Amino acid sequence: MLKKGGVNRISMGMQSLDDGVLKAMGRLHTAAEAEAAFRAVRAAGFTNAGIDLIAGWPGTTPESWRTTLARATALDLDHCSVYTLIHEPKTRLDLALRRGELELPSDDAALAQIDAARAALAEAGLVRYEISNYARPGFECRHNLAVWRGEDYIGLGEGAHGRRGLVRTASGVETTVTPEEDAVERALFSLRTREGLSLDRVARLWPILVPRLHAWREKLEFFKRQGLLQDAYRLTPRGAEVCDSILADLV
Repeated sequence: MLKKGGVNRISMGMQSLDDGVLKAMGRLHTAAEAEAAFRAVRAAGFTNAGIDLIAGWPGTTPESWRTTLARATALDLDHCSVYTLIHEPKTRLDLALRRGELELPSDDAALAQIDAARAALAEAGLVRYEISNYARPGFECRHNLAVWRGEDYIGLGEGAHGRRGLVRTASGVETTVTPEEDAVERALFSLRTREGLSLDRVARLWPILVPRLHAWREKLEFFKRQGLLQDAYRLTPRGAEVCDSILADLV
């Protein structure tokens, strides 16, 4: 029905391909069922299909993560998103952490999982085009790129975020930002992409930011000397690990 209705891309939220981790997450599917579901997507004729994985889940060992990556890449993916776990307050996970039933991995362990994912997906032909997203050339998600390139986008569904002009929506609640706040957000997020942050592009698209560019260039050159940025200006692998800190400093 989706195929006949014009849908041309499927992204499945697998989270993991380790049964123990899936059970701990409270997911109702097994790894084998997830793989069968993906094969069903292919059988339905979808030539653009991928999955989401979550790194940094409590109790995920290097071995179980390697198992997940091996089973994932065996699916011949076109796209893969690898998100680091963020635990929200008052969720079941948060309560389990507070009770001491689960323990989050160290930052180093979580970063090691992200790096292992990068290496495994690169070997499978998927290029990292944004911090959390990998794709075969030509299969990059247009929505993801729109978000990070400063375009408008709509958010549909529980908890979804959207951007339209100066209006922001989050979980159905609208707020309005100033023209300068809007321009800063749209301009800086391009740093997350493989294309990087071009100050010439910023000046062309958002003239309101021109007074900031000298200070931004000084900071970006500092980060470049620290090995976090290359060229003018793209994240290095180390820079990708601390991108939020770089963005916060620029803001």
